[in-house]
Amino acid sequence: MAFWEPDDAGINIDRAIRAARLIRKRVTDDNVARRKDGRVAPKVRVGIHTGDAIVGIIGAPSRVNYTLVGDSVISRLGWNS
Repeated sequence: MAFWEPDDAGINIDRAIRAARLIRKRVTDDNVARRKDGRVAPKVRVGIHTGDAIVGIIGAPSRVNYTLVGDSVISRLGWNS
């Protein structure tokens, strides 16, 4: 998961789209090579969402993560390579 701080200019939306396109290209290229070698080509999905979220260190004392939670932090749509 990658995330950017909010901005009013929409710059971070552009960054998210560029990152998703780069992920897609690299996974697709890697999967072509994997198929040629007879290896499994994993399916990868990318979703881009905007909205409010809680960001921080979340979890139980024995297991904490720096993460995001909220309705905008879910994957509904994506692409397969």
